[in-house]
Order: sequence, then C-alpha cells, then structure tokens
Amino acid sequence: MKKAVLISIRPEWCQKIASGEKTIEVRKNRPKLAPPFKCYIYCTRDKHLAFMQNQTGANLIACMDAETAIPVGGFMGNGKIIGEFMCKGFIPFSKGRPCFVTGTPEEIERMACLTRKEIWEYAPQGNPIGWRITDLVIYDAPRELSEFTGLRTEENGFELRTLERPPQSWCYVEERHDL
Repeated sequence: MKKAVLISIRPEWCQKIASGEKTIEVRKNRPKLAPPFKCYIYCTRDKHLAFMQNQTGANLIACMDAETAIPVGGFMGNGKIIGEFMCKGFIPFSKGRPCFVTGTPEEIERMACLTRKEIWEYAPQGNPIGWRITDLVIYDAPRELSEFTGLRTEENGFELRTLERPPQSWCYVEERHDL
C-alpha cells in the first residue's frame, strides 16, 4: 500500500490551481512523506456553486454570483475530489522571509497567489510551508469522498479506515491507480 494525501482546499483556491495560476499551496505543516507523493484535491463545499456540463458532456461545477445566480466560471467540486497533483517538494518559510531554494520572494508570492503578509497572517504562530504543485490532473467528473480509503496513524504504522468527512487541512489516504 502506498500512502498519499487528501488535501482540503477552498473553491476559490481550487479554481486558481485548476487554471494553473497557483502552483504553491501554503500550509501550516506538512506530511511525513518524502517527496514526490500524490495529493488528491478535495474542494470544500460552497453554497454558491452549481453543476453544469461542458461541451463534451462532462460534469463541471461553476462558481455562482450570490446575487444574480449567474455562472461566473471555474471548475469546482463543491464537496468532491476534483483532481490530483504530485507534491515534488516543499518551500520552508522562516520568520521574516521565506527561505527559497529557487525563485525570488515575488515569484513565490505569485506562485502561491498570496502576499508575504497574507502568508504570515495565515500562520502567525509557526513557520508555514509551501507545497510544490506539479503534474496536475483535473478529473472529467469529480469523485466522491467515499471512493477513497483513509489511513489513520497507529503506533505500529497505519490502519485503513472509511472516510466519513473531509480533513480540516489534510490527511493520509491510500494511493489509487484507477482514476
């Protein structure tokens, strides 16, 4: 069994990831997995999302304007797993400024779609870390949470479990090869 990660991401950030605009996901911590490893993207629920179909008939979910209920674009999952990516490494941040392996502070901000101030406001008590998003795949049809098997940390390894709810930030899951 190979371990992967299921990561919960808000719809507005999922849209930026799906478009290729966001290539760094900033978190307060990281899994104890050596990169590269697979991450499944769980798009959190939003009451302003609606199902639509694209020209090929594949299900898409579009962000809706709350007042007019007109689709304003974007591929969303609204409580579903919309895709996957490989996390090929991490970008550690330290107090005052990020520690970059490659890229300038401005490039990292652009890739994370966040300013340095927003990054530090997100994790004021610790050192945030950037997850590098590569090899992104957005599914033709979003997947149900129930299709994935969670892995609970135990003293002697991991225990398989049914996922009954999405993780608040991220959790370990069994990697799937059939998607």
